[in-house]
Amino acid sequence: MSYVVQLWEEAAPASLQDADRLHERLAATAAAANPKFARLALALTERFPSEVGGRGGAGAIWVESPPDGRTDTRVYSVGLYGEGITKLLPVLVEHATALGLTVYDDQAGRVYLPRGWVLDDAGRHALVSAPAEPPAKLTVAAAAAAFKAVVLPPLAGHGFKFRQDQYGIYFVRNVPVGEQRLRLALRDDPCGVELHPNAAIVLNLPPTLAQSVPAADRLMIGVAPAGLQVLDGYRINRHRTLDPVHPEYLVSAAADLEGFMAAYTGLAESHWLPLLAGSVEVPGLLDILRRGDRSAAFFDLSYLVLVLAHWTGAADQHELEQMVLARFENDVGAQRVIKEVAQRLRDLPAYLGIYPRMALG
Repeated sequence: MSYVVQLWEEAAPASLQDADRLHERLAATAAAANPKFARLALALTERFPSEVGGRGGAGAIWVESPPDGRTDTRVYSVGLYGEGITKLLPVLVEHATALGLTVYDDQAGRVYLPRGWVLDDAGRHALVSAPAEPPAKLTVAAAAAAFKAVVLPPLAGHGFKFRQDQYGIYFVRNVPVGEQRLRLALRDDPCGVELHPNAAIVLNLPPTLAQSVPAADRLMIGVAPAGLQVLDGYRINRHRTLDPVHPEYLVSAAADLEGFMAAYTGLAESHWLPLLAGSVEVPGLLDILRRGDRSAAFFDLSYLVLVLAHWTGAADQHELEQMVLARFENDVGAQRVIKEVAQRLRDLPAYLGIYPRMALG
C-alpha cells in the first residue's frame, strides 16, 4: 500500500471531518478532465524527471506510476513511495495549492488549502513552513511490544496472558471449554503496520469427538459493525463491506497506534469479554450459540455446535442441526459437511451426554 494524497478544486473543507466527507462525495462524482491536474503532473515530472517521470530508462521510484493528471472523477489521487513522502510531497503541496487545489493528506491528518493555509487537529492556521517530515515508519516489532505494554495489563486482570509467534500476537486464557483467544495478526506495510484483529475459542474436545470434526477446532467470534465503529478511522478500505470476523486496519505512526490500542481495549472489554465470560463452560457456550444474538459480539455459527450438543446430550440436537443448516442455506458444500458431521456423531452413542465426566481441564 502506498501513501496516497487526494487533490480536488472544490470548496475548501472547514475541518478534517469535513475533508473526509468531501473527499468521499467528490471521489464518487464523475467529471471531465481537470487541466489543473495535468499542469500539476507536468510540473512534478519536470522537477523530478527520473524519480517521478520515470525518464531515462528508469522507472518512477517515488510514485506508484508517472502522474498524468487523468481521472474520471473530481478527485485526483497520487500514490507516494519512500522519499516521495519526504521529498516530493512538499513540492506537490506547493504547486497544487498555487494552482488553487486542495491537498488532502489523510495519513498525516492534514489538509493543505490554497493561499497558504493548512487544516490539522489544531484547526485552521497559516502554513509557515514546508510540510513536516512524516513520523518514522511503525514496525511490526514495535507494534507488538506496544500492545504487550499497554493492552496486556487490563486484559491480565481478566486472566489473559501474552503470546507471540510469526503471525502476530495473542491474549489467551485457559478455561474448561478450551483456550479463549484475542488475536491480532500483524503484517508489515510500506506505510506502517496492517492489523487484523479477531477472537476465537479453541475447543478442548475429547479426541474421538474432535476426530468427528473435519479440519476445525475453533469457534470464531465476530463483532457487529456498530461495535467496530470505534476502529473505523483506521480501516484500510472504507468502502469495503465490513467483515465481522476479519476486519483490516492500518496504523502508520506511534501516535496513531496509541489511539488504536485504546479503541481496541475498549472494543475487547465492551464486546468480546462479556461473550467470553459466558462461555467458560460448555453448557454456557451452547446456550449462547442457541440464542444467536448478533447485536454486539457473536459466534460465527458452525457444525461445532452439533459436537457440543452431542457431548452434553442436549435435547434439541435436531433443532440445532436445522439452525446450522439454515445458516448455510446457500452453500451446498457446507450443508453436505454439516450432515456428514451429524451422522458421525450419531455413530458415537458412547459420547452422547458424557460431559462433564469427560470434560478436559
